[in-house]
Amino acid sequence: MLKRIFLTITWVSLILIALTTAGMAEPPVSVQIEPNLVSIGAMYNGAEVVATGEIPSDAQVIVIVTGDREDTVLSEKGKAFGLLWMNTGEVTLHGAPTVYMLYLSETDSPEASGNAHWRDFGVGFESLRKQIAIKSSNGKADLDFDEFLKLKQKEGLYAIHKEALTYGKEEGAVRTFSCRMFIPPRMHQGTYEVTAIVIKDGKLLKKDTKQLKIRRAGFTKFMTRLALNHGTLYGVMACLVALMAGLFMGLVFKGGKGAH
Repeated sequence: MLKRIFLTITWVSLILIALTTAGMAEPPVSVQIEPNLVSIGAMYNGAEVVATGEIPSDAQVIVIVTGDREDTVLSEKGKAFGLLWMNTGEVTLHGAPTVYMLYLSETDSPEASGNAHWRDFGVGFESLRKQIAIKSSNGKADLDFDEFLKLKQKEGLYAIHKEALTYGKEEGAVRTFSCRMFIPPRMHQGTYEVTAIVIKDGKLLKKDTKQLKIRRAGFTKFMTRLALNHGTLYGVMACLVALMAGLFMGLVFKGGKGAH
């Protein structure tokens, strides 16, 4: 009887030790966003959001901001009869994210030879190229993606921001990180994902994703609702705003009238 009780206690102790060890082995990965809600007002010209968190001291972290995936249709330009530039076809990119912004520390780069494995984790433009299905009349998918990438980069919606992420001091097996993210004005109202990808020894350790919301507020929100629900009234209001702006500009530059 005593032997059986002893064996039971031993087994329970071993199970508890195993569970405790497994819990300790779980990587301490977390990310917080401040603020997690950006308001678009009349004077909105972008915003800054800070992502902070903690990771194992011997790991690295990459922060990615992505928008919803959708189909994007672009026009192909070419010379007709070798004379006039005009639309010669269409390119459809299936599943292209509306936003793709990558934030790295100063020592990291997706192009570095030692970081080629990042593509397997969905990091970088080359990885994104493989995720987007392109239907084109010219049959040059790579060239079409490059042009699409240039367009998105010009809008500020696709970008790789180096030196945007910094690491804090190590405290035991953990270190903190801070990532400053600029939200460009072209990021419209919607819900976006901010994902911290933690990599250790060339392997994906963990991902932690939080939501970033962008919402219209104040006069901008009012005018948007007006345009959607009361088109006629919106037109009248738009005319009044334009008229007021014209009168204001006339008053500002009134003193310059007749000067030569």
